[in-house]
Amino acid sequence: IQAGYGKHIYISQSDIKELGMDQEFDKDTKKIIILKLFVLYTLIKKSKPDNYYHIPLILTLVNSVNTEDSDLELFFEELESIATRNFERSLLDKAQNELVNELKGANNTNNTNNKLKVKCEFDNTEITVDESMIRGVSYNDILKSVFNTKNSGKIEVIRIPGNKQELVLKLKTTDKPFALMKIGDISGWIREKLKGYEINEKYNDESFFRRLNEDGSDINILMGSRAFYEGWDSNRPNIILYINIGKGKDAKKFVLQSIGRGVRIEPLPNKRRRLQFLRNNNEIDDNTYNSIKDKSQLLETLFVFGTKAKNLREVVDTMKEEKQEELLGDLFEINPSILDESRKISKLLLIPVYKESERVFLLESSDLRYPISEKDLKLLEGYVGYIGDKVAIVKFDCQPKVLGSIKKSFEEKDKYYKIDSETQSINNPEILMRHIIKFFSLRTIEFDNFKKLENEIIHFRSVRISKDKMNNIIGEYLEEKRELKEKLEGKEISIEEYTKEIENLAKNYGEKHSYNSLDIKYIQNHYYIPVLLSRDEKLFYISHIIRAKSEVDFLEELEGYLAKGGKFFSKFDWWIFSKIDETLDEVYIPYFNPNTGRIDKFKPDFIFWLKKGNDYTILFVDPKGTEYTDAYRKIDGYRTIFEENGKPKVFKKDNLNVRVLLLLKTSDTSRVPSEYKKYWFDGNWDKLLESLEEVLV
Repeated sequence: IQAGYGKHIYISQSDIKELGMDQEFDKDTKKIIILKLFVLYTLIKKSKPDNYYHIPLILTLVNSVNTEDSDLELFFEELESIATRNFERSLLDKAQNELVNELKGANNTNNTNNKLKVKCEFDNTEITVDESMIRGVSYNDILKSVFNTKNSGKIEVIRIPGNKQELVLKLKTTDKPFALMKIGDISGWIREKLKGYEINEKYNDESFFRRLNEDGSDINILMGSRAFYEGWDSNRPNIILYINIGKGKDAKKFVLQSIGRGVRIEPLPNKRRRLQFLRNNNEIDDNTYNSIKDKSQLLETLFVFGTKAKNLREVVDTMKEEKQEELLGDLFEINPSILDESRKISKLLLIPVYKESERVFLLESSDLRYPISEKDLKLLEGYVGYIGDKVAIVKFDCQPKVLGSIKKSFEEKDKYYKIDSETQSINNPEILMRHIIKFFSLRTIEFDNFKKLENEIIHFRSVRISKDKMNNIIGEYLEEKRELKEKLEGKEISIEEYTKEIENLAKNYGEKHSYNSLDIKYIQNHYYIPVLLSRDEKLFYISHIIRAKSEVDFLEELEGYLAKGGKFFSKFDWWIFSKIDETLDEVYIPYFNPNTGRIDKFKPDFIFWLKKGNDYTILFVDPKGTEYTDAYRKIDGYRTIFEENGKPKVFKKDNLNVRVLLLLKTSDTSRVPSEYKKYWFDGNWDKLLESLEEVLV
């Protein structure tokens, strides 16, 4: 959150314990609470600008599901009351007043000009909420935003044959669902809780939950117990409601984990930081920023409510205590071997940058084809022919030109589709149709130019360690480094002496020091020094270090090769390499990801820069690459941009001949398909580099 990678978090100060109680006299209070949440949700959803951010989601997590008068059942009953308008009009006014008072009280200040200043946790941010907009939310607005309808009505339940964990809710006044219930087993609910409700079966969707993060999802409320969230996270939650979640150790852990899974942010595709940070880093232009900044605050905030506000406060306070961290950015230095006398980088470290083309992705002459099983391709072709053009255009909001391209693709299947036996069949024509429309609508991401590395590799400035885990070894290193810096600033030593001492410091600690599986190492020619790594992949009290086994093994193999003389690297005038952090760094290769239906960023684990004369090579290495389909798609993305006729393209940059190469590591190259073999190596550096020598040197 502090670094801009998560939503702001607002923790409600108000108890809403009535939601977890079955007393009749609490019925109006319950409705007011639900209406308050729906007013807030409507406000958030109405603030969403077209083509930016996510579709907001209310995440409701309950303690009991199948018991008599369970938390989930009581919440469901209140949904029914709101949906059928079974409440007095005055309750909506009261809900608006409660929301205003809640947000006004959050900062203990009066509002000015109808603007409420709401204080959030962890980054001391104040967001602004317009009181007049809260009071302007009507019941019809709630129907449209929450229930996807214009008219109130009874709830209809949809079940999916063969899916025993999901129930979908919609109103009879609309074709669109609005809520999804995901629990351990729906059979008890159907048998005991839904008597008198119309239950229909839907055959053309195997899982609404699986599609929840897709742009076209109609689900606005996700309900479930503690178990559902495992293995799931999403950009979509803006409201989390906990009903009767206790305050024991397990409950605290659950609250922290579930908040963490809903705090992610993505204002624009593949831009996973809050808007202000994107602007500060020049990742969006001023026109874009100014056009959506006023609408961004609510979408960039996660509002958390609980039946027992005190429990939530205890969890958050505990988190603040436990997560007190020491920033270790001062531990690191750019490697002195690539700095000039003024301590500026003297080597030309180039990275590729890209731009979106006006050209349609699939109409380009490209090796990339849509991966699909033979079964799904036949199903898709039959479905397009069955529904006809008009239905396809209206039902899927498909542009006629795109539909024409899809129909044409069936005549040239080999050109547009990669029939892959490893691609699992989706066996759902509507999902296939949505994915293929996205694919045929994509704009090409193309190479733009090479730029000098500036702030694209920054993860080492954000390394943090829990204060209670701060150890003497790191403390000693920091102290010695700070003493050297003070001597430099006091002109007791020259810049040359400082540079030499910093390098010696890293080398000495690299040879001598290790603490609880955490190593401080000096690795020759690494972009920054020292390197922190751990052989314990579950060492989570320190962030943004090298801990993946494949990466640690790779570095040890490289160190061993260099210790023997590093024959290959000695052929270059100079070479430098660096770790790439997937979350913080912006060095990547674009590739089409059919799982998301968009162009995603492949960030290999390491980048090497190698120069000999006028020949300049950027080598990406990903030692944790697998032999599976996802890796091949990433290679396809690389080939499309950086190869021509199966060979690396040569780009001209400042009188240099620049090539970009990609290598992935595997334990068994015999399992790799022949067309991809040249992109893989098994850890034998001599063999690998000899095979690349003709291209590189």
